[in-house]
Amino acid sequence: MRTCAEYYWAGKKKLGSFVPAYKMRQANSVKIAKIIAITVVLSSFILGSFILASSYLQAKQSCDQMQALDAVLNKELMLEAMQQHNASDCALTKKPNLTMWA
Repeated sequence: MRTCAEYYWAGKKKLGSFVPAYKMRQANSVKIAKIIAITVVLSSFILGSFILASSYLQAKQSCDQMQALDAVLNKELMLEAMQQHNASDCALTKKPNLTMWA
């Protein structure tokens, strides 16, 4: 007498793989629901990636703008310091006009 496993392997050798006696059919509403679910998930993923890319670009632009403003401010402060330094140098090296007193 054969065991269940022997019947299984014998069937595998003959057919290559078992073919079910009947195929389960899906209702059209199930197919439509699967299509809608897949569409919603994919569109959410695509929309999310666009939102993420947009926020990254916006943050990068904001940082670049802040760096540019910081560079301009540093230049202005340096020029102001140079002007003050030059004014103090001129005041120290300028000889007083004593001809007015003579």
